[in-house]
This record gives sequence, C-alpha cells and structure tokens, in this order.
Amino acid sequence: MQFNKSLMTAALLAVSSLAVVSANAATATPATFDVKLEVLAMCNITAGAASDIDLGTVNDGSVKTGNNTIAVACSSGTPYNVGLTSSTSETDGTGTLTGPGTAIGYVLTQTAGAAGTPWGDTVGTNTLAATGNGVTAANTHTVYATTTTSTDVAPGTYDDTVTVNVTY
Repeated sequence: MQFNKSLMTAALLAVSSLAVVSANAATATPATFDVKLEVLAMCNITAGAASDIDLGTVNDGSVKTGNNTIAVACSSGTPYNVGLTSSTSETDGTGTLTGPGTAIGYVLTQTAGAAGTPWGDTVGTNTLAATGNGVTAANTHTVYATTTTSTDVAPGTYDDTVTVNVTY
C-alpha cells in the first residue's frame, strides 16, 4: 500500500509541476512577414489575316476605301500608343500597294476617308493613344485605308503589309 501512496504522490507531483510550468510559459513577441507580387505592364496585339483590309475590286479607276479592326490588350491602366508602318517603312500613315502595274498609293487613318486623322508610327504625332483595360479585355481599334493615287492601272492583285507597333 505504501508503494501505491508513493506512486500516487509522485504522479500528483508530476501533474502539478506540468501545471506550474504551463502557467509560467512565456509568449514570444509576434513576428510578421509580407506576401508580395509584382505585376508588370504588358500588351498583346491581335492582328493578322483577320485584320486584313480588303479594298474590294475596281475597274473604273475610282478611289477605294475599306476598314477593319486590330485588338490591343494591355495591363489595366497601362497607357499605350498604337503605330502603323507600311512595308516601305513609311511612318506617316502612307503606303504603296504593289502589283503587276504602276504602284497605287494609299493612306491609313484613324477616322474614315483620305482626309481622316493619319495613322503612322511617330508617338505623340500620329499614333493612336489609349489605356489598357486588362490583358483579358482587349480594346478594338478601327483602321481605315483609302487609295490616294489612280487605280487605273494594269489588272491584277495589289497589296502591301502593314506592321502594328504598340509602345507602352
């Protein structure tokens, strides 16, 4: 029986000492950390065959006008400029359609018609300025093309390639 009392006393002392240790435990000063993410500005251009401007057909030498759209998706709030350059590196919005006969001049504009606002590739002068709505919400921009020289030339297909440049 003496052994049981000693065992019981030892057990009570052990439990009591744990309670005393728990009651006297210290709390460390809280520490903090940050969660960070850097979002970089970016822009994507959607152009290509779907953006081709087809001026149709002509057999009377008349002026031809057409349009289509390009899409630009830039980070939300990111200001950007869209510039257009013809294959002959003209930055003033003019270009040349080449084919089997005399070349045909044309102008790219931001508004309809040959007298519309020229659309070239000189930022601050003749580019289109806009602000991004987010990379998943593209802005569409209409491009107009109008012939500026006679279309009374040798029959055949005339074309040019335009490069879309986005500066942000």
